[in-house]
Amino acid sequence: MPPWLQWFLQTLFGSLIGELLAALGVGTLIAVLKAKKEQWANPLLYGLIAFVLVFVLGFTLTGRTPLSKQRPDITPDNVEDYVKKWADDFQMSIERQSTPDQLYFVYVLRLHNGDPVQVLRAKQDVPTYLQFAVNIDLAPEHLAIARKMNKDEDDRLMNGLIFDLAKSNLPPLTVASHLEHIGNQDVLTGIAMTRGVPISELTEGSFGYDFDEMVRSVGFMRGDIPERLQQFHKQ
Repeated sequence: MPPWLQWFLQTLFGSLIGELLAALGVGTLIAVLKAKKEQWANPLLYGLIAFVLVFVLGFTLTGRTPLSKQRPDITPDNVEDYVKKWADDFQMSIERQSTPDQLYFVYVLRLHNGDPVQVLRAKQDVPTYLQFAVNIDLAPEHLAIARKMNKDEDDRLMNGLIFDLAKSNLPPLTVASHLEHIGNQDVLTGIAMTRGVPISELTEGSFGYDFDEMVRSVGFMRGDIPERLQQFHKQ
């Protein structure tokens, strides 16, 4: 079967509306033939019945219809290979990083010189999840404000960023502060964002969507951090 025809049939039979239109069209065609060309109506009806029986038999034996696309079996053991394949399919730059003991792998992916996103799989806590992670370092002018903030103000800043993110239409993320000991105090120097997705639910399409949403979240946070920090600067 030509790919374009297979795509058309999959699209047609892949939705309720498509199935209703197909059933209506076939029923109308048989009715017209029955009225005007009765000698053609019966062979068409028998052919349609045989076609349906093949679909039912195929679904019974294989669990899927002959026109359905078989979803690849993506597991924790082979997800790394799929990450590299999908990065290539989406024309992303990909760079493998040195892997700490607590990780199975970590790559840095970038699309068209955009923000780098880490894609990794951890050995503990969530080994059945693929994680997307980004660290945003504060700009020097924002770091100067952060150095004047105390622990309570740091917490208020983080709560405000999390609140703003929750109000947006972006997917849920885990947001954490990155602290460094500078002088005699712990100073907020950046924001870490992570998002995990079950490996068993991954597809090439969902991988691209999750990557794009992570990049959108970075853009949102880069704009929100200065606004939130300015509130403390004015106090």
